[in-house]
Amino acid sequence: MAQALATSTLAFRTVPGHTPDWITVDALTDSARWRDIADRYSRHIGTPHTAIGGVCALQHYTGRLLQPVVAVWAVEAAVLDLQQHRWWARLDEEGATREVSCPGLPIERFEVTPEELTARIREHVAPLVSAVCEATGIVERVALGGVAASFAGALQVCHQGIPRSRRSEFRLQAERAVAHLRCGGRQLVSLVDLDIERQQSPTAAVFSHDRRTCCLIRLGRAHRECDSCPQLPESERRRRQHSTAFRSLRPRIDLRSAGDPIHGS
Repeated sequence: MAQALATSTLAFRTVPGHTPDWITVDALTDSARWRDIADRYSRHIGTPHTAIGGVCALQHYTGRLLQPVVAVWAVEAAVLDLQQHRWWARLDEEGATREVSCPGLPIERFEVTPEELTARIREHVAPLVSAVCEATGIVERVALGGVAASFAGALQVCHQGIPRSRRSEFRLQAERAVAHLRCGGRQLVSLVDLDIERQQSPTAAVFSHDRRTCCLIRLGRAHRECDSCPQLPESERRRRQHSTAFRSLRPRIDLRSAGDPIHGS
């Protein structure tokens, strides 16, 4: 698994760097830290609204974090140790997370169900979400919506990296996982099948996702809605999602040598 991560194009390093831009994720549970990060990210995307920078910077972090986490689960049916002090993040001058690291890839538990994976991710992000909300005034549902979008994106990436023979099963597991990430009893994202490769193989289909909350980056200067934005008409979401999928059919991580994990029932 370490080799698959090391040779992937994911923003993951097996060992963190020794430069000041690397911090332990413990630091991201501090609201004062997030006020600074949100301010820098807001300036970067061209908006005076710190709340937008906060929610987008949090999603930037979880986008980096969850791809290796989901990859390990897809291969080993295991969840990495997600205690904040185990993880490192490299943030740039704009407050964007460029890379993450988890030295040693410590496994917390095997035979992890989709629902258990989601619960563990929720536990990891809970103090970060609280800190962002306190720092910027953003509501929890919007902050968690970004986490959910990152989670769905990570599931999509790993779905493309596993053997085609396993993709139908994995798609069902992914559905269970995202359905368990809710706020106020309401689901935050839903998966959407795209017919990109069906002409080649019925097991080669890809999926995308629709968000139930907006990340608000569209309010930044020279930014538009994300492909999954609920502010877009469904037809426009599908057009953009198909276009994006056509450009990214090459897997970002090769998980084809993996065995058949037991995800639990």
